Amino acid sequence: MQGKYALPRRRKKKGAAIALTVVLVLLALVCAGLLMLFHDPNEGRFDKVKADGSLAQKVLAASFAGGETTFSAEEANGFLAYAVQRYNKDRPAEKQLHALAVAGVSGQNADVYVRAPVRGKYFGVLLNVTPGFDAAKSRLVFRVNSARVGSLPAPAGPVVSEIGKRLPQGFSAEGDTISCAAPGVTASAAGLTGTVKVTGLQLRQGRFAVSSRAELKAA
Repeated sequence: MQGKYALPRRRKKKGAAIALTVVLVLLALVCAGLLMLFHDPNEGRFDKVKADGSLAQKVLAASFAGGETTFSAEEANGFLAYAVQRYNKDRPAEKQLHALAVAGVSGQNADVYVRAPVRGKYFGVLLNVTPGFDAAKSRLVFRVNSARVGSLPAPAGPVVSEIGKRLPQGFSAEGDTISCAAPGVTASAAGLTGTVKVTGLQLRQGRFAVSSRAELKAA
């Protein structure tokens, strides 16, 4: 009789061991995922970038002479640092951006890095984007091809959706695309009104190319 009941007990012990192993593996995966989520390889990388708003003046000048400006990722980062300063100016410390920068370019795509607060904790997010221009809506568009939060790959859609909740006025997020109204400026003097507006954006040979147009009209 003892021999008849010995096999089921061994099976129960084996099943319990398998279940425990599965639980331990799942816990290890969760821990590894959390470590990757909070490990930001770009943290501090752009802290010493000097804020420089002169890029806007460069685009403005080009509007009257040829209509196109090209600039490097380094030049873009100076302007982005300047934009972050302005964005953070009237915000409490816990809601300020810590970084916004171009981490790299390849072909028609750019890696854009942002370190921002989410529910009281700071996360580093790296988006691989394709910049472009929607002429019909006069908007700059950035199609998100892939995303990483910390060192962890993440689906682009949910990341874009979460970013969309924190975008400044004038920006919007839909699906895998972030967009904003094309920047422009209008000024009047001596009976004339001048308007400058961005009309194109792309990456070409490792540099950003911005097209712009200037118009003068009688006020």
